[in-house]
Order: sequence, then C-alpha cells, then structure tokens
Amino acid sequence: MSDQWNLPEDDEAWTTLLRSLPQGQLEPRPFFFARLQARLATQPPLLALPTWLRRSVYAFSLAALVLALNADTALSAMP
Repeated sequence: MSDQWNLPEDDEAWTTLLRSLPQGQLEPRPFFFARLQARLATQPPLLALPTWLRRSVYAFSLAALVLALNADTALSAMP
C-alpha cells in the first residue's frame, strides 16, 4: 500500500515528513463555534427519552449485567 501512496517506509523518513509540515497554532474560522452550537441546537437529540426513563434503563441494564455475571460465576464454579 505504501507504493500506491508513495509513503515513507522508515521512521526517519516519517519524522522528516512530519517536521516539514507547517508549525503553529491552528485556529478555526471565525464564528465556527457559534455555527456549530446553532446546528446542534436545531438537531433533535439522539436519544429522545425522558430523563426518568433513561435513568431507569441504565439502572435495569446495570442490574441485568450484575445478575448475568453472578450467574456465569455460579455456573462456572459448579463441578
């Protein structure tokens, strides 16, 4: 694959290539974060469940995981 992209093979060549890149602090374009926050505010949330339901789902998932691990431990300890 390195032949297709003409990439360096050894560490010294990679180091030389990386050092040839421009140095300095990169800054986003003006108003980037304002536009990002506006876009995030207009999108619906990924998990549109009420808070009380999300907490109960997490609690039941944790309880199921603990029970599954206990059952696995109990079954593997049986002769």
